[in-house]
Amino acid sequence: SQFNETVQLDHLKSALPKDVKERLLIVQKSAAQIWTQLDTMYEDDKLVLRESMEDLYALDKKKNSAGYISKLALALADTEALLTLNGNDDYLRHPREVEHLQDMLPKAEAIEFIRRSKTYGGSDYSKLKTFLEERRSEEEAFIKFGTGNKPKPSEEKDDKAKDKKEDK
Repeated sequence: SQFNETVQLDHLKSALPKDVKERLLIVQKSAAQIWTQLDTMYEDDKLVLRESMEDLYALDKKKNSAGYISKLALALADTEALLTLNGNDDYLRHPREVEHLQDMLPKAEAIEFIRRSKTYGGSDYSKLKTFLEERRSEEEAFIKFGTGNKPKPSEEKDDKAKDKKEDK
């Protein structure tokens, strides 16, 4: 229907990343034409691999943001699913990629990963994936924990300073 076509066009125009829009030249095209172009662009397994990994590694720049571990866990799961579809999921399990993913962990999380990974089985990749899934689950549980009145980062620093003074 025409409504469906309009909704699809609006969604495509708002949801597609700027660089993809520029490559597609979406002006005066139907939704079907845009979908055909997207299929053609992303049928290239090497392109899917490269762009998936770039998106995943782009998260590294947000390493210290709130909810980073959850975002990383979800991005890794999405990337793995996408690469599995085109037969490139082995790429994520390569030791070089696993090391790069480990480097994306903030220092405190890396230390926690080292501590916990002793209890995990499987490859280094599966250990990292298990850790990220556990941490994501814990972050989600923490958000639901208590009244929801979490201290602001500045209040946490004040609490830590008070704890140090009390320890002396």
